[in-house]
Amino acid sequence: MDHGNLAIILAAAAVIAGFFLLAPALLFPGVPPDQAAATPSPVTTAPVLVTPTRLPVTPVPSPTPEGITPYRITYTGYYSSYPVVFFPTDMASYRESDPSWRFNSSVRFAYLEENHGGFTTVFSVPYPVWRINCTLSAWRNPEQAHLRLLLVDVETGTTFEGIEIRTPGAVVKNVQSRFRPLYLIVSTDDVDRVFVSLEAPAEYL
Repeated sequence: MDHGNLAIILAAAAVIAGFFLLAPALLFPGVPPDQAAATPSPVTTAPVLVTPTRLPVTPVPSPTPEGITPYRITYTGYYSSYPVVFFPTDMASYRESDPSWRFNSSVRFAYLEENHGGFTTVFSVPYPVWRINCTLSAWRNPEQAHLRLLLVDVETGTTFEGIEIRTPGAVVKNVQSRFRPLYLIVSTDDVDRVFVSLEAPAEYL
């Protein structure tokens, strides 16, 4: 090998070595060479568990004898702990009103007014005798209108009373239950308005 070829080989080797020395600086400008080749570790974030907050069920306040203002009962979305959530298969016995009571007059102390079914909040009644006066209104498809209602004790699951109405009309049921935590289940089909009036004898007020 002559001196010319040896010089060419040495020059090529120097160029290759220089490239490897300068590559980190060219590929990662501003990063020290000993850190440029290091692979960054992925950042991991611990999962955050969010516990849903359940709103408490607010009982309907009991009315007082002085200046009765009817309390509006509303539906609630928190009914998973309610002991009864389904209607019985046969509700034929709930279609007729109870006999009229012996009291001369009555006063409305609470009511439910809706255009669909649902589960109400828990309420209590301070009177030993009272009644549920339920009215179904339907003007779009009156022949298809159907309403079912149950009055249930939230602690024992006892069904105190029920109502079924087919086509527009009203049914009245007498109740004997005092200071019990109660709720209503209402189911509707083709109903435009449901009005449930809770009434007590005027002499109790």
